[in-house]
Amino acid sequence: MKAVGIVGGERAFGGKTPKIKEDPRPLYLRVANAIRENIASGRFGDATRLPSEAELTRLFGVSRATVREALSALERDGLISRAHGKGTFARKPQFTLSPGQSRNRGFTETIREMGLIPGTSYLSFNWEPADHEFAQSLSVPVGSPLAVIKRVRTVNGDPVEYAIDWVPAKIIGEDMSAETFPESLFEYLRKQRGVVFGYSDLTIESVLPSAYMAGLLHLELNMPVLLVEEIYYTPEGSPILRCENYHRSDRYKFRIRV
Repeated sequence: MKAVGIVGGERAFGGKTPKIKEDPRPLYLRVANAIRENIASGRFGDATRLPSEAELTRLFGVSRATVREALSALERDGLISRAHGKGTFARKPQFTLSPGQSRNRGFTETIREMGLIPGTSYLSFNWEPADHEFAQSLSVPVGSPLAVIKRVRTVNGDPVEYAIDWVPAKIIGEDMSAETFPESLFEYLRKQRGVVFGYSDLTIESVLPSAYMAGLLHLELNMPVLLVEEIYYTPEGSPILRCENYHRSDRYKFRIRV
């Protein structure tokens, strides 16, 4: 028997006919989610051309109008771009965050909820004495030990954030080290140290990265990053930790309610 070659559309989905999950959502959202999952998994990498509307209509067994609604939803979410006469192309996902969001769920949980794969590269863990500025902001004596954690956060293997955290020894525990550092700092503080997060003060500004940081985040030197400086407090107003997070400006946007 003559072998049947894989049609272009199936090839785009790994040689399989894509399936739509059965759930109460409108059909176009379920089609959009099926495409979204392939973008999240990396099957459709950045700038990868998606099958045509006609091909997607055939593959999913839905109407052309449903496919167009699905693509419009993905475009609104920043997951695809469409160029007239050229086609539809996948984009690296952009993340919308609300300041203080990590009080309820950390980086790992937030990225997983988006259907993406979080990762963390630990650059260093050191103990350093608090200078006057840090002692004042964290309400600890000058010279008291602070855990200084520097990490690169990744999504689907791509670096998206350079994070620096300063945590007093009385908060994180004096026996903490690079070898025992947890996957999620916030989850560890909540579950293992009994820390209750209440609120935070933060500033957001656009800055140019250093050559070192640009290398870590795979950026051009003239591409700005979003610097979020934040101090977290207990509900009673006691400082918990101080952090500086440098976000790739092409991958993050912030939503603020005023």
